Amino acid sequence: MIFRLIFVLLMFFSSLSAKELFLPKDIHTFLTQDNPYVYSIIADEQIAMAQITRQEGGLDTKLNAAYENKDYPLSESEFATVGLKKPTESGVELLLDYRRAEGTQEYNNVKTGDEGEYRIGINLPLFAMFQGVNERKYKLNSARINAQYTNATVQDKLRLLYNQSIQAYYTLLYFHEGVTLEKQLLEKAQKRDSFIKKRVSTGDLPELSRLESTQQLISRQQRLISAENNYAQSLENFLQLLNLPRAQFDTLYALPSLMSFNQEAITLESALEYALQNRPDLLALEKQLRQLELDATYNSISQVPTFDLFAYGMHDPIYGEGAKAGFNLEIPLEQRSFEGQQLTQQKRTMQITAEKKKRVLSLTAQLRNLFATQEALMKNIQLVQTEVSITQRLEVAENKKYEFGSSDLFQVNQREMQVIAVKQKQLNYMLEKLKISQEINKEMGKMGEFGN
Repeated sequence: MIFRLIFVLLMFFSSLSAKELFLPKDIHTFLTQDNPYVYSIIADEQIAMAQITRQEGGLDTKLNAAYENKDYPLSESEFATVGLKKPTESGVELLLDYRRAEGTQEYNNVKTGDEGEYRIGINLPLFAMFQGVNERKYKLNSARINAQYTNATVQDKLRLLYNQSIQAYYTLLYFHEGVTLEKQLLEKAQKRDSFIKKRVSTGDLPELSRLESTQQLISRQQRLISAENNYAQSLENFLQLLNLPRAQFDTLYALPSLMSFNQEAITLESALEYALQNRPDLLALEKQLRQLELDATYNSISQVPTFDLFAYGMHDPIYGEGAKAGFNLEIPLEQRSFEGQQLTQQKRTMQITAEKKKRVLSLTAQLRNLFATQEALMKNIQLVQTEVSITQRLEVAENKKYEFGSSDLFQVNQREMQVIAVKQKQLNYMLEKLKISQEINKEMGKMGEFGN
């Protein structure tokens, strides 16, 4: 029986030692595309990439075929054609086809030999080529810029999600430490209650002492229940963001102390410089400006004529070679479309530029406030460390006075409550310190690498 008990104890402590400390770096392990909080964000980027493929489809080679057989009272005809058309990003279109036409055609005057004819041709939108843009190229480049913009907005949302997760993690550690403090407080009351009951049973202390001790015990049990409930709720909130079952978390992980974290020192100037270079929301605004530049280039072709040259060469196996050339011209006599779109783009550019300046101003002010708050917290943390030491010494002194009969249970309880109040204040400062540090990282645009 003894050996079995020893074995069970060994297995228990072995299971405890097998647990890994869950550290901030482990959060990224669970922020993958399998996490619905993550996928609901990154799906936008996948959709944007699919839109590029869709626009690239505008450059796909197309196979065209048509057939018509007419049998009217006074005329009859047959027309058949099959060919390939290849559009290019520059706007040029290439044509290769075969056609055969007999009789009187209803919609064209095409006539070929019995074996038909082969054609090769090209269409050149000259002015659009000189401008360096056409509808297909514009749509494709717009899709590419939109993908870059979407990537920036996705990174910005992931930045906020990571910040939410790490803030929930620090809150969890805070409530976990709170449970530890309440357990320590309860243990003191339990030991003293056992001692007082013995003294009351021997008549050394009055019955009132036992009642007072029991009341303190009940009060501390209630405090522990509340602390454990706060911890349980904070744990659920944290694990929800990670999409991690509690049973799995409890099996694999233990939590470190909130007091064990040291933050990397950084200056306001370097934080601001990093933020201006790496904030994804600022990059998203840059991509919007890039899209407006592309819109302006595309809009410029609406103020010049549409001038398309076309040329075809043909070969008839019976009658030999031939050619056809021509052009299509369309001149915009009024410029309202161009001018209206140009004014819209100018105002939109001014709006986005102002928005970027506003965000930089807000970012600068926010970082300054955070660094000032951080500095004040560091001073309070140093002071509270001294305060903890003092209240603990006063608690020890009060207990000694109680043992010698020069104090009472009420005074002892007050000293113990002062100690836990100061320790909780110390935890509050540490939590605020970690949260402020994370807020600085968030404002800088830091979030680490997300999983796949």
